[in-house]
Amino acid sequence: MKHIEGNDGAHPLVFTDVLVEENMYATEFDFSKEWARVVVNSCMIPKEELERALTILRDVLVSGIAVSPYVRLCDEGEDFYGLVVPPGYVALITVCSITLCGALLKAGIPVKPKLGGIVQVENCVAQRFTQVMSYSSTTVDPLEALLSQELTSVSTVVDTGSGKILASLHESPIASRDAFHYVLESLSKMGFAGILEVGEPNNDVLGVPVDVNHFGFVVVGGTNPMAAMQEAGIPVSLRPMSEVVELSELLHFEDVL
Repeated sequence: MKHIEGNDGAHPLVFTDVLVEENMYATEFDFSKEWARVVVNSCMIPKEELERALTILRDVLVSGIAVSPYVRLCDEGEDFYGLVVPPGYVALITVCSITLCGALLKAGIPVKPKLGGIVQVENCVAQRFTQVMSYSSTTVDPLEALLSQELTSVSTVVDTGSGKILASLHESPIASRDAFHYVLESLSKMGFAGILEVGEPNNDVLGVPVDVNHFGFVVVGGTNPMAAMQEAGIPVSLRPMSEVVELSELLHFEDVL
């Protein structure tokens, strides 16, 4: 495991790419049975903002700026895998984009997490990364850090098709390209989406270079709904990659809202 030890040697700093890879390996999919264990993000929201938050959540999910339509709401006092919702709050659980990478990995496709960032979208077409943070050079989740800087305009993308959203870039070997697309088709049948761009072999993806004999692919951030809530002035407390749970513990958003 890649880490740097602190002065006392007792609390190593674990880089985010290690955490991403651990969650990828914890993901499981059985496409024939439509069963899965998925990585989720959790977010605390003041209870009085729930109605507004759910409206925003629906708008973002319908627009396709998310990984999965499956979510969960936890009321105050509820314990969700050790996450206890405090009085006056509700917890929103959404599927993390790392789930897609995990599905690819478990299908035998090597996946290298590269970076998280902000993607400029114009007329519903992804144009370029405008800010990026490498997974291998930070101990903080890049999308969480960028969300905290209030650099997104997810709600504008929902309304007009143009703006800035959270996304991540990953790489896979050229030899796995056909299998890659097969897995995406299987994921789509289970309701998963969120692949924003798939690059050509050895070519830049949205302005970012990839390694030789690899192709890059960009996945929308599972935290885009939370970014849109923050844009609307709703306080959000985010825990990315907070747990790995069975998909059956989540519900389609239409059954929740």
